[in-house]
Amino acid sequence: MIKITHEIEQTIYSAKNLFEIYKDTFLSDLNLTKMLSLLESKINLSREEMIKSGIVNECASCSLQKRETCCTYRTGFKCDTTLLLINLLMNVKLPEFSFYPELCHFLTEKGCCLKARPVICINYTCSQLRENIPFDKLLRVQEITGQEMDLLFKTENYIKQLLRK
Repeated sequence: MIKITHEIEQTIYSAKNLFEIYKDTFLSDLNLTKMLSLLESKINLSREEMIKSGIVNECASCSLQKRETCCTYRTGFKCDTTLLLINLLMNVKLPEFSFYPELCHFLTEKGCCLKARPVICINYTCSQLRENIPFDKLLRVQEITGQEMDLLFKTENYIKQLLRK
């Protein structure tokens, strides 16, 4: 488990390093700033719908009560440098240490600290959610989060193109 934590810390370090080096370049790129602003809006819409549907309460309860949670320590591996860089560009403070070493590095007492999250974290619907959340609400959340994931993918690719220049 120490190696895993070290790998996550290395990914965080790499993202912070890129942020420091390229911050001015990224924030002066009008296309990227528009994409980040729109992505943040889509993330907020997704979050609002997940709160309204009851998903946020279900997930937080499951994770913090140590049930069969999706937020295992391996979940942090789904976060690559580009995803963490997007979070830094959206003013997210990345945690230096894990609040719950046996769970995802980014899980806090208030839930996930990331704004931009891995696709699996946005889209996965476990059996508990399927049992406890009405189908029409799950469908509505998936429609909205689909827009978030599409824009997240485009933003990640755009940043990678900027880094290749």
